[in-house]
Amino acid sequence: MKKPPKSEQGTASGSLAALTLQADAVRAELSRLRRNLAALHQQEHAGHTQELREANEKLLIAALDASAVAESAKESLAGLIVSSQRDALTNTPNRALTLERLENAIGMAKRHGALMAVLFVDIDHLKLINDSLGHAAGDAALQLAARRLESVVRSTDTVSRHGGDEFVVLLSELSQLSDAAGIATKMLEALAVPTQVGGHVLSLTASIGIAIYPLDAATGPQLIEMADSAMYVVKRLGGSRFGFQDSTRIAGNAPAPEPIAPRQPGLSERPGVAQLRQVNEQLVMTALAAHELKDLANQARGNEIKFLAMVAHELRNPLTAIQLAADMLSLGGTDEAQPKRLKTIIEDEVRHLVYLIEDLLDVSRVNTGKLRMELSEVDVNAILANAVEANASHIADRFQTIETKLSSKPILVRGSKVRLRQIFSNLLDNASKYTPAGGHIEVDIEAAGGEVRIVVSDNGIGIPSHALPHIFDLFVQEAGALTLHSGGLGIGLALVHELVAAHHGTVSAQSSGRNQGSKFIVTFPAA
Repeated sequence: MKKPPKSEQGTASGSLAALTLQADAVRAELSRLRRNLAALHQQEHAGHTQELREANEKLLIAALDASAVAESAKESLAGLIVSSQRDALTNTPNRALTLERLENAIGMAKRHGALMAVLFVDIDHLKLINDSLGHAAGDAALQLAARRLESVVRSTDTVSRHGGDEFVVLLSELSQLSDAAGIATKMLEALAVPTQVGGHVLSLTASIGIAIYPLDAATGPQLIEMADSAMYVVKRLGGSRFGFQDSTRIAGNAPAPEPIAPRQPGLSERPGVAQLRQVNEQLVMTALAAHELKDLANQARGNEIKFLAMVAHELRNPLTAIQLAADMLSLGGTDEAQPKRLKTIIEDEVRHLVYLIEDLLDVSRVNTGKLRMELSEVDVNAILANAVEANASHIADRFQTIETKLSSKPILVRGSKVRLRQIFSNLLDNASKYTPAGGHIEVDIEAAGGEVRIVVSDNGIGIPSHALPHIFDLFVQEAGALTLHSGGLGIGLALVHELVAAHHGTVSAQSSGRNQGSKFIVTFPAA
């Protein structure tokens, strides 16, 4: 790909500058903490001078450690902009994010008394491209189709890959039916612009089905189903056109230009004509490449802003608690037990801050291929018991109970003690966070058939069926879960998935639905 223009480089530099400001803000908060703590030495009370001095020394060390971790995070955050809820091939929203946006679009259309549309787009003849030019060319054609579709919709609309050669497009708040027909026509025209793939010039065509809210359906899944049905009707008519779910609405549906089959440039043409055609095609490709580069830069910018906002929010929570506790320490008082309580608060929040940043760094290491583990034969039963014991106090603080069914004998796997404990701790913490007070958690381990199977289950809020396929995606948080536990970056289960895979194991989630509890099953090959 060509080097990005200076404007795109400036956008990236601006994003990095914003990231630098965020890290500087973290260091500034920690510096404030150190100044407040240092001021305590001038306000010590005679009854507990030595005790307060020792507490301050520990707090200063913790603050310095947190500052060092924040500096390390600053250096790694630039590589952490991983696409959240995106399709890996086309960088378009995945199904979970699309359904969320669809529900929002329906809500807005209902509130304003407007129409909205769902377009189900199936790229014609993609199998022919895969068979004749190879799957790499097929992937390039899908990426090209995504960019072409995005180029004709508004910023408030959504283009998402539904799977295979299919895309779902959401058109929010339309004033009339002809708006949907007009955009579908533009999509067919944009797809038909010739491009070069694998040394061959081709143009894409598509079959597009359209469903309208509230005329065809009242819910997101129903609209997608109706649009899919309309697309198959168009497909049977030969494709290269669009059609509404209600056939009486197919007004102004003009077929797209005939597709250009894969061919070598210049065959059966006079030399001058072939040369002119080739030059024109190169000009078209250059213009499209510049447009696609700009779109990708804008999308990356949006992802960076969203991610930085999430990080800033999560870092602010523990820093606010630390600041308040430090301010109370600086005020002094007659209660001799207060310094101990405030010391505990600060240490807990610093520990939470370090834990959060370490998770971010681990995700960075996984995605950049820098995660390294020392593997050896370890007793996974003992590691699981240790993780349960370490999390028992937090579970008890939430008035929950935990039941364990551990083995009376060692169970050996080949793995890393540190990373295995991290896996189990994340699963236990996740189960506790999303189980209401008074809930119950169970932990079970068994070895059979050359496999070790660990199950962490709870009777908490459960997982809706539409969220299950994406529960291990990075930065994904099910909307219903936020009512019980707000905040978080949605990286815990994604990290569990990657760490289990690094141990050559598997992890899966099961749930019967909302308020039906959940179960996470981890399997490792026995040593």
